Amino acid sequence: MLGVNLLMLKAPQAPAAFDGLPYAALNGSMWTISYEFRCYLLAALLGIVGLYRHKFWYLALTALFVVANFLFLWPIGEVIERAARPSNAILGTPAETVRLTSAFMCGACLKLFPLHYRKSYGVGASLLLLAALFVPGLASVALITVGAYVLFWVANNATWRPLKTINATDDISYGVYLYAWPIGMLLIWYWRDMGLVTHGLLTLFAATTLGFLSWHLVEKRFMRLKSRVGRDRGASSLGDAAPAGTP
Repeated sequence: MLGVNLLMLKAPQAPAAFDGLPYAALNGSMWTISYEFRCYLLAALLGIVGLYRHKFWYLALTALFVVANFLFLWPIGEVIERAARPSNAILGTPAETVRLTSAFMCGACLKLFPLHYRKSYGVGASLLLLAALFVPGLASVALITVGAYVLFWVANNATWRPLKTINATDDISYGVYLYAWPIGMLLIWYWRDMGLVTHGLLTLFAATTLGFLSWHLVEKRFMRLKSRVGRDRGASSLGDAAPAGTP
């Protein structure tokens, strides 16, 4: 079972790890990993077929995914979920697949279509997002679309130094994402009466520390390995292409 979970990038299952807590999953953040991996496969496929060179076709496909989110607000969504249930282990649930793929593709659109991040645009988008969050049927789609713009608007206009330096050289984001959940759960497990603010600050500090260590001890080294493999392949190709007698 462990091998299957690893192959399918499923979250580790240990039901009794935090037995008694309201949400006892060992790492409740990891459920998105398999969806993310499938999005990368989709991104590669779209690149192979050349869709990134036809930006407006990519935009149309993105819009189709975004609109498809609304199907799951209607009875037809339940029909789709039931019909796709046999493939859930491989493809995930249809609703989550559509929602997370929409978010992934909207992020790519912000790269393909450079936008202006003026202050007035950001304020207007923020107000629109805030209003949409109070409409159940729109909240998720608003976060995917308008929320993406607001996020990039903040990133491009931030003047507070920590926001400009976090992840500038050391990409701790993945480690923070992976470790924050078990750290937070362990804190609750051993200190049940801990206040919310204290719990949040301790989780942030510990997850950031582990994210930093993970980047330097694991991820950064694998990134170097990838670069080394790329250089070796390039050198091999040049060697194969060199004429006979060339040293």
